[in-house]
Amino acid sequence: MLSLCKTTCQNQINTLGNYCKEWGIEVNEIKTQIVIFGNNYDDLDSLKFVLLGNVLKIVDSYCYLGLILHKSGELRTAELTLKNKAMRAFFGQSFVPNYHLKH
Repeated sequence: MLSLCKTTCQNQINTLGNYCKEWGIEVNEIKTQIVIFGNNYDDLDSLKFVLLGNVLKIVDSYCYLGLILHKSGELRTAELTLKNKAMRAFFGQSFVPNYHLKH
């Protein structure tokens, strides 16, 4: 889910929680985390998002379908990770150089 403000974000989380309760779906709280992109909030400790009575953890980055999303919005880490995975798939599990900030 994406949201532009904390109120809308919490409303979306509540909608998800209601849907899950209605259909008997369990939510994995360990994998359910919040990433706040950009530097719009000075005091992240004061922010709290709750799903079905559980406070969600606010993290700096999150891996979604193998893509690392960082709060800075920078995609370089994701690009390097995908490049390394592609090289391993192409060459098999043999030695593949680990690319760090190189093109």
